[in-house]
Amino acid sequence: MPSLLSRQVSVVRKLCFQPLLPAWAWIGQTCGAVSGALMVIGLKHGHVAAEDKAAKEKTYALVRQFVDEFRTRNRALLCRDLLGCDIGTPEGMQLFREKGLNTLVCSSLVRDAAEILERLA
Repeated sequence: MPSLLSRQVSVVRKLCFQPLLPAWAWIGQTCGAVSGALMVIGLKHGHVAAEDKAAKEKTYALVRQFVDEFRTRNRALLCRDLLGCDIGTPEGMQLFREKGLNTLVCSSLVRDAAEILERLA
């Protein structure tokens, strides 16, 4: 049976991430594992009403905690810094594919993000 987190991530992927993916995919900016995790935090803890200051502050605190821990574990938030190449360029994308960075690097980044998120959210 899937964990609560995996079900939440599945919902986020369907409702938020999948439709937005083409907007920032493969440009070498914020790591997708980070973006997805921040969306989960926002969906679970974010405020709906402008006057809900407590929810807003809790969400901001969780985002800061997530970002701090992810950066501590991985030294960066940007794909090009994490991968050592800029996948926003044809040369960087070629290097990404040739070196198998999706398997070598991205898989561990997704795992780190999920572990941090499981603990925080």
